[in-house]
Amino acid sequence: SPVTGYFSVLQRVYQIEGWSGLYKGFSPSFLLFVFVLSVLSTYLGFDFSTPRLPWRSDDLGILGGIMYAFLSMLVGIPMEVVKNRAIVTPYKLPYFNPLTCLRILLSPTERAKPWKLYLLPGLFTTYVAQLLITVAIIPMVRILLLPFNGGFNPLSAVAATGYLFFALACSAIKAPLQVAWIRLSIQRCHTDDNLSEAEEAETYGVEPYSSETEVITLKDEQYPYYGLQHCVNT
Repeated sequence: SPVTGYFSVLQRVYQIEGWSGLYKGFSPSFLLFVFVLSVLSTYLGFDFSTPRLPWRSDDLGILGGIMYAFLSMLVGIPMEVVKNRAIVTPYKLPYFNPLTCLRILLSPTERAKPWKLYLLPGLFTTYVAQLLITVAIIPMVRILLLPFNGGFNPLSAVAATGYLFFALACSAIKAPLQVAWIRLSIQRCHTDDNLSEAEEAETYGVEPYSSETEVITLKDEQYPYYGLQHCVNT
């Protein structure tokens, strides 16, 4: 039956894959979180003792923001690819055997040439677009509105209303970008002689959660996306 919302997806995942299926992307997400915290505290000198939460990327300043954006692309793209593929894979990944997990999630071409992950069609463009909105456009607008935050007056009310509509517009733009990002990130880069995910899983003795049904149906690798626009239009 078709899923129609968040809770129906949650129920379907639980019915087919159980609790482990709900946390398949935890390991790469946790590693990325630890890496970001380490970089912020060690190299960018960010002070985590500040009581203001949540943390914002514009707290780093211009140079720190540039470094953060660069490191986010360098580390974030492959980690997000692994995380998204771990979430959608129908196979029971052995969490305590990361090498086997990578052999299943990444094609032989991607394992031999890791930089191919950055060259997946449309992936880099989609990531940069999301990153620009988060670390450049939104902080820039927030800085422009700072002079109106001194107290309540007609100008501050107009600024707050304008920022609300601006935030809604950014969300409307980022939502399809995030959908495209996930679709593009689970598209494997491989040559004709590479093994498929199913063949890799069979080789290493990794079983699927269910032999009868899957949570989602993935796009046939014989008909890949050629870029961001092709992904959005398809």
